[in-house]
Amino acid sequence: MRKYLILLWLLAPVALIYYHYGPGQRLLAYDNAADCIKRAESLEEVAKMDSSPENWQRVVEVYQQAGKLMGEENTLISRRIKLSSANALMYQGELYESMTQLETLLEDAIEDKMPVGYADQVRETLARCQFGAAWVMRLEGSETKDWTAQADKARQNFRLLAEESLGQALDMRSQRVPESPSGTKIESTEAIDHQKNLESTIRMAQLDASTIKGLPLPKEAKNGQGKGLSDKMGEKKEGEGEAPGIGETQDSDARGAGAGDGQRPQGIGS
Repeated sequence: MRKYLILLWLLAPVALIYYHYGPGQRLLAYDNAADCIKRAESLEEVAKMDSSPENWQRVVEVYQQAGKLMGEENTLISRRIKLSSANALMYQGELYESMTQLETLLEDAIEDKMPVGYADQVRETLARCQFGAAWVMRLEGSETKDWTAQADKARQNFRLLAEESLGQALDMRSQRVPESPSGTKIESTEAIDHQKNLESTIRMAQLDASTIKGLPLPKEAKNGQGKGLSDKMGEKKEGEGEAPGIGETQDSDARGAGAGDGQRPQGIGS
Protein backbone atom coordinates (compact mmCIF):
# COMPACT_ATOMS: atom_id res chain seq x y z
CA MET A 1 0.00 0.00 0.00
CA ARG A 2 2.82 2.38 0.86
CA LYS A 3 4.39 1.75 -2.56
CA TYR A 4 1.18 2.78 -4.31
CA LEU A 5 0.93 5.96 -2.24
CA ILE A 6 4.52 6.86 -3.04
CA LEU A 7 3.93 6.18 -6.75
CA LEU A 8 0.79 8.35 -6.71
CA TRP A 9 2.69 11.14 -4.96
CA LEU A 10 5.46 10.95 -7.59
CA LEU A 11 2.97 11.03 -10.46
CA ALA A 12 0.99 14.00 -9.11
CA PRO A 13 3.34 16.64 -10.61
CA VAL A 14 3.11 14.87 -13.98
CA ALA A 15 -0.67 15.12 -13.89
CA LEU A 16 -0.50 18.78 -12.97
CA ILE A 17 1.95 19.50 -15.79
CA TYR A 18 -0.29 17.64 -18.25
CA TYR A 19 -3.33 19.63 -17.12
CA HIS A 20 -1.42 22.92 -17.25
CA TYR A 21 -0.17 22.41 -20.81
CA GLY A 22 -3.25 20.52 -22.02
CA PRO A 23 -6.86 21.20 -20.92
CA GLY A 24 -5.67 24.00 -18.66
CA GLN A 25 -4.42 25.99 -21.64
CA ARG A 26 -7.77 25.68 -23.39
CA LEU A 27 -9.64 26.87 -20.30
CA LEU A 28 -7.23 29.79 -20.01
CA ALA A 29 -7.82 30.63 -23.68
CA TYR A 30 -11.59 30.53 -23.11
CA ASP A 31 -11.27 32.90 -20.14
CA ASN A 32 -9.13 35.30 -22.15
CA ALA A 33 -11.56 35.11 -25.08
CA ALA A 34 -14.46 35.89 -22.73
CA ASP A 35 -12.58 38.96 -21.48
CA CYS A 36 -12.04 40.07 -25.09
CA ILE A 37 -15.73 39.66 -25.87
CA LYS A 38 -16.71 41.80 -22.88
CA ARG A 39 -14.21 44.47 -23.94
CA ALA A 40 -15.47 44.35 -27.54
CA GLU A 41 -19.06 44.76 -26.38
CA SER A 42 -18.08 47.81 -24.34
CA LEU A 43 -16.27 49.30 -27.32
CA GLU A 44 -19.31 48.53 -29.45
CA GLU A 45 -21.52 50.65 -27.22
CA VAL A 46 -19.11 53.55 -27.70
CA ALA A 47 -19.05 52.99 -31.47
CA LYS A 48 -22.85 53.07 -31.64
CA MET A 49 -22.81 56.55 -30.10
CA ASP A 50 -19.88 57.80 -32.18
CA SER A 51 -19.98 55.72 -35.36
CA SER A 52 -16.54 56.64 -36.65
CA PRO A 53 -14.50 54.10 -38.64
CA GLU A 54 -11.80 54.28 -35.97
CA ASN A 55 -14.17 53.27 -33.19
CA TRP A 56 -15.56 50.36 -35.20
CA GLN A 57 -12.04 49.29 -36.14
CA ARG A 58 -11.22 48.89 -32.44
CA VAL A 59 -14.29 46.67 -32.06
CA VAL A 60 -13.21 44.53 -35.02
CA GLU A 61 -9.68 44.14 -33.69
CA VAL A 62 -10.82 42.94 -30.25
CA TYR A 63 -13.33 40.48 -31.71
CA GLN A 64 -10.61 39.16 -34.01
CA GLN A 65 -8.34 38.76 -31.00
CA ALA A 66 -11.05 36.71 -29.29
CA GLY A 67 -11.37 34.60 -32.43
CA LYS A 68 -7.64 33.86 -32.46
CA LEU A 69 -7.81 32.75 -28.83
CA MET A 70 -10.59 30.30 -29.73
CA GLY A 71 -8.35 28.80 -32.43
CA GLU A 72 -9.75 26.64 -35.23
CA GLU A 73 -12.81 25.51 -33.30
CA ASN A 74 -16.13 25.53 -35.14
CA THR A 75 -18.30 25.82 -32.07
CA LEU A 76 -21.33 28.09 -31.99
CA ILE A 77 -19.41 30.51 -29.75
CA SER A 78 -16.56 30.75 -32.27
CA ARG A 79 -19.02 31.36 -35.09
CA ARG A 80 -20.82 34.06 -33.13
CA ILE A 81 -17.50 35.81 -32.54
CA LYS A 82 -16.88 35.80 -36.30
CA LEU A 83 -20.41 37.10 -36.89
CA SER A 84 -19.88 39.95 -34.43
CA SER A 85 -16.57 40.78 -36.09
CA ALA A 86 -18.15 40.85 -39.57
CA ASN A 87 -21.00 43.00 -38.27
CA ALA A 88 -18.54 45.55 -36.84
CA LEU A 89 -16.56 45.40 -40.07
CA MET A 90 -19.72 46.43 -41.95
CA TYR A 91 -20.22 49.50 -39.76
CA GLN A 92 -16.53 50.32 -40.10
CA GLY A 93 -17.27 50.72 -43.80
CA GLU A 94 -15.48 47.63 -45.10
CA LEU A 95 -18.59 46.36 -46.85
CA TYR A 96 -16.89 44.07 -49.36
CA GLU A 97 -14.83 42.31 -46.70
CA SER A 98 -17.85 42.02 -44.41
CA MET A 99 -20.04 40.54 -47.17
CA THR A 100 -17.37 38.00 -48.06
CA GLN A 101 -17.13 36.81 -44.47
CA LEU A 102 -20.90 36.75 -43.95
CA GLU A 103 -21.50 34.75 -47.12
CA THR A 104 -19.05 32.13 -45.88
CA LEU A 105 -20.63 32.08 -42.41
CA LEU A 106 -24.10 31.59 -43.90
CA GLU A 107 -22.96 28.79 -46.21
CA ASP A 108 -21.25 27.03 -43.31
CA ALA A 109 -24.28 27.50 -41.03
CA ILE A 110 -26.59 25.89 -43.59
CA GLU A 111 -24.16 23.10 -44.45
CA ASP A 112 -23.43 22.28 -40.81
CA LYS A 113 -27.11 22.60 -39.83
CA MET A 114 -26.47 25.16 -37.13
CA PRO A 115 -29.39 26.44 -34.98
CA VAL A 116 -31.95 28.40 -36.99
CA GLY A 117 -31.63 31.42 -34.71
CA TYR A 118 -27.93 31.77 -35.45
CA ALA A 119 -28.37 31.24 -39.19
CA ASP A 120 -31.10 33.89 -39.26
CA GLN A 121 -28.82 36.37 -37.49
CA VAL A 122 -26.15 35.76 -40.12
CA ARG A 123 -28.67 36.16 -42.94
CA GLU A 124 -30.08 39.39 -41.49
CA THR A 125 -26.59 40.88 -41.05
CA LEU A 126 -25.72 39.87 -44.61
CA ALA A 127 -28.93 41.45 -45.93
CA ARG A 128 -28.17 44.71 -44.13
CA CYS A 129 -24.66 44.67 -45.58
CA GLN A 130 -26.03 44.06 -49.08
CA PHE A 131 -28.47 46.94 -48.59
CA GLY A 132 -25.63 49.24 -47.55
CA ALA A 133 -23.49 48.05 -50.44
CA ALA A 134 -26.24 48.79 -52.97
CA TRP A 135 -26.61 52.31 -51.56
CA VAL A 136 -22.85 53.00 -51.70
CA MET A 137 -22.55 51.55 -55.20
CA ARG A 138 -25.29 53.88 -56.42
CA LEU A 139 -23.39 56.86 -55.03
CA GLU A 140 -20.21 55.61 -56.70
CA GLY A 141 -21.95 55.50 -60.07
CA SER A 142 -22.20 51.76 -60.60
CA GLU A 143 -24.32 50.52 -63.48
CA THR A 144 -27.90 49.70 -62.61
CA LYS A 145 -27.45 45.96 -63.06
CA ASP A 146 -24.53 45.94 -60.60
CA TRP A 147 -26.07 47.77 -57.64
CA THR A 148 -29.47 46.17 -58.20
CA ALA A 149 -27.80 42.76 -57.90
CA GLN A 150 -26.96 43.62 -54.28
CA ALA A 151 -30.36 45.21 -53.65
CA ASP A 152 -32.10 42.10 -54.99
CA LYS A 153 -30.01 39.84 -52.74
CA ALA A 154 -30.91 41.98 -49.73
CA ARG A 155 -34.58 41.90 -50.75
CA GLN A 156 -34.57 38.13 -51.11
CA ASN A 157 -32.91 37.61 -47.73
CA PHE A 158 -35.26 39.99 -45.93
CA ARG A 159 -38.25 38.37 -47.62
CA LEU A 160 -37.15 34.90 -46.53
CA LEU A 161 -36.62 36.11 -42.96
CA ALA A 162 -40.02 37.84 -42.92
CA GLU A 163 -41.81 34.75 -44.25
CA GLU A 164 -40.07 32.46 -41.76
CA SER A 165 -40.85 34.77 -38.83
CA LEU A 166 -44.47 35.11 -39.92
CA GLY A 167 -44.76 31.34 -40.25
CA GLN A 168 -43.42 30.88 -36.74
CA ALA A 169 -45.86 33.45 -35.40
CA LEU A 170 -48.79 31.67 -37.08
CA ASP A 171 -47.62 28.34 -35.62
CA MET A 172 -47.61 29.88 -32.16
CA ARG A 173 -51.14 31.17 -32.67
CA SER A 174 -52.33 27.77 -33.85
CA GLN A 175 -50.96 26.30 -30.64
CA ARG A 176 -53.10 28.78 -28.68
CA VAL A 177 -50.33 30.88 -27.22
CA PRO A 178 -51.65 32.70 -24.11
CA GLU A 179 -52.61 36.31 -24.48
CA SER A 180 -50.38 39.03 -23.05
CA PRO A 181 -51.43 40.85 -19.81
CA SER A 182 -52.90 43.64 -21.93
CA GLY A 183 -55.24 41.15 -23.57
CA THR A 184 -53.67 41.33 -27.04
CA LYS A 185 -52.14 38.41 -28.90
CA ILE A 186 -48.38 38.04 -28.79
CA GLU A 187 -47.02 39.32 -32.13
CA SER A 188 -43.71 38.53 -33.82
CA THR A 189 -41.58 41.67 -33.59
CA GLU A 190 -39.00 39.92 -35.76
CA ALA A 191 -41.51 39.47 -38.58
CA ILE A 192 -42.49 43.15 -38.36
CA ASP A 193 -38.85 44.28 -38.42
CA HIS A 194 -37.98 42.04 -41.36
CA GLN A 195 -41.04 43.27 -43.27
CA LYS A 196 -40.03 46.90 -42.65
CA ASN A 197 -36.50 46.17 -43.87
CA LEU A 198 -37.90 44.43 -46.94
CA GLU A 199 -40.09 47.43 -47.77
CA SER A 200 -37.19 49.80 -47.15
CA THR A 201 -34.97 47.87 -49.57
CA ILE A 202 -37.66 47.93 -52.26
CA ARG A 203 -38.18 51.67 -51.83
CA MET A 204 -34.44 52.34 -52.00
CA ALA A 205 -34.23 50.52 -55.33
CA GLN A 206 -37.12 52.60 -56.68
CA LEU A 207 -35.63 56.00 -55.79
CA ASP A 208 -33.99 57.90 -58.61
CA ALA A 209 -30.25 58.61 -58.54
CA SER A 210 -30.57 62.32 -57.78
CA THR A 211 -32.79 61.62 -54.78
CA ILE A 212 -30.37 59.04 -53.40
CA LYS A 213 -27.55 61.57 -53.51
CA GLY A 214 -29.55 64.03 -51.44
CA LEU A 215 -30.54 61.63 -48.66
CA PRO A 216 -28.61 61.00 -45.44
CA LEU A 217 -26.71 57.73 -45.49
CA PRO A 218 -28.14 54.77 -43.57
CA LYS A 219 -25.81 53.46 -40.88
CA GLU A 220 -24.93 50.39 -42.96
CA ALA A 221 -23.48 52.67 -45.65
CA LYS A 222 -22.30 55.61 -43.56
CA ASN A 223 -18.59 54.70 -43.49
CA GLY A 224 -18.51 52.84 -46.80
CA GLN A 225 -17.89 55.70 -49.20
CA GLY A 226 -14.51 56.33 -50.79
CA LYS A 227 -13.29 52.74 -50.39
CA GLY A 228 -13.75 51.57 -53.96
CA LEU A 229 -16.57 49.14 -53.28
CA SER A 230 -17.73 49.14 -56.90
CA ASP A 231 -14.22 48.36 -58.11
CA LYS A 232 -13.91 45.50 -55.62
CA MET A 233 -17.26 44.07 -56.69
CA GLY A 234 -16.15 44.39 -60.32
CA GLU A 235 -12.93 42.49 -59.62
CA LYS A 236 -14.96 39.78 -57.92
CA LYS A 237 -17.18 39.45 -61.00
CA GLU A 238 -14.10 39.27 -63.23
CA GLY A 239 -12.80 36.45 -61.07
CA GLU A 240 -16.09 34.66 -61.61
CA GLY A 241 -15.80 35.10 -65.37
CA GLU A 242 -18.15 38.06 -65.71
CA ALA A 243 -17.51 41.57 -66.96
CA PRO A 244 -17.16 44.14 -64.20
CA GLY A 245 -19.66 46.54 -65.76
CA ILE A 246 -18.72 49.60 -63.70
CA GLY A 247 -19.98 52.88 -65.10
CA GLU A 248 -22.09 55.93 -64.48
CA THR A 249 -25.66 55.54 -63.24
CA GLN A 250 -27.98 57.82 -65.15
CA ASP A 251 -31.07 59.48 -63.72
CA SER A 252 -32.96 58.10 -66.70
CA ASP A 253 -32.08 54.44 -66.12
CA ALA A 254 -34.54 51.72 -65.13
CA ARG A 255 -34.73 53.28 -61.66
CA GLY A 256 -34.75 56.80 -63.04
CA ALA A 257 -36.63 59.97 -62.32
CA GLY A 258 -40.12 59.51 -60.94
CA ALA A 259 -39.49 55.96 -59.73
CA GLY A 260 -39.56 56.95 -56.09
CA ASP A 261 -41.46 59.33 -53.89
CA GLY A 262 -38.37 61.23 -52.79
CA GLN A 263 -38.60 60.00 -49.19
CA ARG A 264 -35.81 58.24 -47.41
CA PRO A 265 -36.51 54.50 -46.94
CA GLN A 266 -37.61 53.72 -43.41
CA GLY A 267 -36.86 50.64 -41.34
CA ILE A 268 -33.13 50.30 -42.00
CA GLY A 269 -30.28 52.44 -40.86
CA SER A 270 -30.44 55.59 -38.77
